[in-house]
Order: sequence, then C-alpha cells, then structure tokens
Amino acid sequence: MEEGLTPAPHGLLVAAADSGLLVAGAWWPDCVGSAVASSSRDRIAVYLGAANGDMPDYYEIAKIAMERAGIAPSACRHIVLKGRRPSQSDLDFINSAALIILAGGDPYVAHEAFSRSGINHALGRAAAGGAVLAGVSAGAMQLGTHGFSGDGCSVPDRDPYPALGMMPFVVGAHEEAADWCHVSLALERLRSTHSEPSIGLALPFGSAIALLPDGTLIVAHSEYKNRPAPALLLVGVRRHTLPPGSRWRQAPSVERDPVWMRVPL
Repeated sequence: MEEGLTPAPHGLLVAAADSGLLVAGAWWPDCVGSAVASSSRDRIAVYLGAANGDMPDYYEIAKIAMERAGIAPSACRHIVLKGRRPSQSDLDFINSAALIILAGGDPYVAHEAFSRSGINHALGRAAAGGAVLAGVSAGAMQLGTHGFSGDGCSVPDRDPYPALGMMPFVVGAHEEAADWCHVSLALERLRSTHSEPSIGLALPFGSAIALLPDGTLIVAHSEYKNRPAPALLLVGVRRHTLPPGSRWRQAPSVERDPVWMRVPL
C-alpha cells in the first residue's frame, strides 16, 4: 500500500445519519452484531449522550441497538458527562467495551465534553483496541476529521474544529434538503486553510456506512421512505454517489484530493 494510505488502527467504525438502521432491519445485526460476536473484548456496551445533553429517552433507543448487536441489557452503560468527569469505573468500561455508541445532537457540545473530560483519548484507545464505534448524526460527525456548525447556509460562526479523526472524512448528516451546504462550507474553509486535502462524506436520512479495519468502506443496504438512501463523497466540487450495498477503497493517486474506487462484490 502506498505511503499515507495505511488506515489508522481501529475496529469496525459505523457512521449513520439517524438511528433507523440501528433499531430495524437486518443490516445492523449482520454488520455490527457479527463484529461484536467475533470481538475479543468484553461483551459490554457504552452509550455517550453528551451531544443531546444525556437525555434518558435517547439512551432507551440506543439500548435497543445494543441488544440487537448481541449485548445483554445488564451489560449496557450510559456514561453521563453533563456536569461531571468520567469515573475510573467509566473509563474501565470504555477500555473493555466491544461496542460504543456516540449519540446525535449538537456536535460542538459533544466535542467540548469529550475534550474537557478526556473521553476522546479513551475512545481512541478503545478503537485502536478493536472496539466497534458507531456514531449517529452528530456522533457520526465526531468520528470524522473535523466537526462544523452553521445556521442555514450562512457563514459558520466558528471554523471547523478537530474531531476524533477515526474516519478520513468530514462527515455531514441529513442535510440533503439544504443541498449539503454546511459540510460544503466546512470543506471549502478547510481547503483554504489546510495543506492536507479534505473529503466529505454526506449521509442523507436513512443511510449509513461501515469502515472496516482494512480501510474498506461499505454502504448500508437501506431505504428511506421506500427509496434507496445512497451516501455521497464530496471531493472538491465533485459529488460521487455511493449506492447502497457498494464497497469502496481509497486508491493511490498523484492528485491532491484522495481517490476512492469501487470494489467488486
């Protein structure tokens, strides 16, 4: 593999636009459940709800996803960061967990909570140790290289900020009605201020992708309101559709922007 294309060590990573695929259909248990079943880590799961203020109702939804991935209800933990730092027991749970779910909500609130509490470092160690990390909406954004915010299609009130950097994308979720203006503005700003290229991953409602440890990207088989929900790669001014069920790998390239090639099934 060419220099610079070797993926950072991680277990299975999942980015979902919303929780639909986590709580219904076969894709989540087939993909995530299989990874949990084959994991050498403890059969326990962690939910981080900092992005939504640790609202209990959203944890109940996450527990459905955890059970569908093969985790017993008694082995699930909601680690609350609002107004507190994680305990040593919390950190031990993260360091052992086979599955960690990052909630949707406000991506910058999650970024601040993860950075302030040191959870970001614990998540990095867990991913490197083979844990499955799944992000929903704002949680999916946290898995990418940078987070961003915005109101409508106006200029964002802050520059894109470093996220967990586990996926080689700037991730945007369910903003197809605004023609992906937020993630596009973030990419434009990053291209003007960073020497390294940035690529966007746009996840419309009903879509999700999985990034395997070997760097293969798999698009979930899904439909939203009885129509396919393809993801998009945003490369410069170009948009590439990633059909449901397709597989992709980053290819060596002399161009500034990364090149992703479809892999035959």
